Amino acid sequence: MQSPPIKLASRYFGSLVLCYLVFLAFASFYLPDFISPRRFARAGPGELFFLADEFRLRWWNLRDISINLLLYMPLGFLVALSLAPARLSRPGLHWGWGFLLSVGVEVVQAFIGRFSDATDVVSNGTGYVLGFAIARIAVLHFGVSPAAFLGLESGGQEQHLKNVTGLRFIYLTVVLIAVLLPLDISFSLSQLAAKLHGTGYRMPRLIVDPLFHFRNGVHTQYLMLQLLVFLPLAFLSAYILLLRRRVGILQPAIHCLLLGLVTEASNLFIRSGRSDILVPVLGFLTGLGVASVMVGFARRAGPDKVGLSAAERHWLLLGAGLLYGLLLLAIALSPFEFELSLRALRYKLLNNSNFLPFRLHFTTSSLESAVDIVREPILYAPLGGLLALWLGGLTRAPSRRTILVLATVAGFGFAGGVEALQLGVVGRYVDITDALLGGIGSLGGAILSPGRSPVCRSFPSYGTNKSHHRFRERER
Repeated sequence: MQSPPIKLASRYFGSLVLCYLVFLAFASFYLPDFISPRRFARAGPGELFFLADEFRLRWWNLRDISINLLLYMPLGFLVALSLAPARLSRPGLHWGWGFLLSVGVEVVQAFIGRFSDATDVVSNGTGYVLGFAIARIAVLHFGVSPAAFLGLESGGQEQHLKNVTGLRFIYLTVVLIAVLLPLDISFSLSQLAAKLHGTGYRMPRLIVDPLFHFRNGVHTQYLMLQLLVFLPLAFLSAYILLLRRRVGILQPAIHCLLLGLVTEASNLFIRSGRSDILVPVLGFLTGLGVASVMVGFARRAGPDKVGLSAAERHWLLLGAGLLYGLLLLAIALSPFEFELSLRALRYKLLNNSNFLPFRLHFTTSSLESAVDIVREPILYAPLGGLLALWLGGLTRAPSRRTILVLATVAGFGFAGGVEALQLGVVGRYVDITDALLGGIGSLGGAILSPGRSPVCRSFPSYGTNKSHHRFRERER
């Protein structure tokens, strides 16, 4: 018999599967303005990928394939998490749902004026299988509890360690898959030599000078985005050591260094990738910094203390949220070159701004659009999680539902303010979609944060040992 957290997690992820299917349907059947009436008029059975005069199985458009992989990986991941562990060990037909769904999508697209292509079937199905396999390995091999993704406690300290270890595996796998995209792999020596030279104002795609960014002006946005890649790995590796009752700052730094070496070595053979000798060093320093901060907090707590006091947690979460908000603001305003003319601002507002949600993401088939849809929620998820934890720790904490609403509104408002400020930044595009994605990401972070809702009260969220309960009573 399944425990209440497992049942609840299965229902949650089943609902998320349905929501994501609606999103895929909107993305797949959206008709952009530039589809010609002639193309729509001849839509029909002759346009089906398996009935057309020429069987279209083409691999030349690697960016479209990469977009399909990224869009269907979350679906496979959610389907796997919605299954009970017993069913997940023998998935059967669940492996093939992505291919069946993709075939159905391509058939419908043949009748509405969209291109029906066998390549999409293969790439969509492959993305689904990858996401399903990642979740299956995390649950069956690493022992991750799906309830942990929703902030529900489903076990003791040992289960918590399994959850964090599995989460680190998921993150590393997704990062390594993303590095290989858009799959334009080349082992040509001439291509490697061409990467040494930049074009126009662009950076070269192979940087072997560690001081390149400082001699040519620090590329703030580029370095901050690289830093964000290492932050989750550094945190998870340091946290795993603390859960194992071990103290060390070198191991997380080495993990980040190895990730940097692997990603930059892989980018050598990706024609559109950029390899930078400074990135592994940046990863090593990030690992050292994050691990040092976490070890410092652990030592400050001491062996006899269960955690920080309520006041300390309050100011720690508030400070972390403000610092993370400043980090998001710095990324958005980089490279800190601003429009100084009112005429330029007016032109940008009227011609280089989008106020129709998802219009640009679904009317242009590009890898950047797919990455943007995934990146914005990920960037704002920590902000929503920190806000939810801070609100939940207040003396008169609001209900769980109120916290989720406040996190969504705050994420949307902050992202909207960032987009408004980007109006004055040279080279930045203002898009209302990014504000909506920021609100969605903030909501996701709040959902994943440990809650104290009526649903969660039946499971201990803060541990079950007696000393901890005595500590909570003393705080009250």
